[in-house]
Amino acid sequence: MEAKEQISGDWVRNKLMVSANAYQAFTRQVWEAIIEHSKISDLHRVHKATQVARMHDVVAFLSEANLARNVHLMEFQDNVEKWAADHQKKVETREQQRNEDRDRMASLEQRLARAQDELLRVATTVPLPATPAGRTRPTPSPGAPPT
Repeated sequence: MEAKEQISGDWVRNKLMVSANAYQAFTRQVWEAIIEHSKISDLHRVHKATQVARMHDVVAFLSEANLARNVHLMEFQDNVEKWAADHQKKVETREQQRNEDRDRMASLEQRLARAQDELLRVATTVPLPATPAGRTRPTPSPGAPPT
């Protein structure tokens, strides 16, 4: 029976060695698959992180661009409001000047009318001096155009 036991012991050892080798190969293949999967997952994570970083850059750029646009719009609005205020001030100044000119013109017209009235009053109340040879008009000076 020793031979049978020997055969059976060799056979068991052989089967155990084959099983151990198969287990080691299986374990190595599983770990290689896990490592490969980890590499792919890491690569995906890296790509995803790169995409997220790019998105953050885009958002930051758009935010900065929007902020700069708002600053330029506010400056433009300030310039337009300043121009409108200056224009309004010029219009009001011109209107005030026109009113002053109208008042001055009315005053001058009133003074002229009073002067004409005074001249007419004086002309009608003061007799004309007698003219030589019965003339009623003054003699024109030499060189004056004929009337």
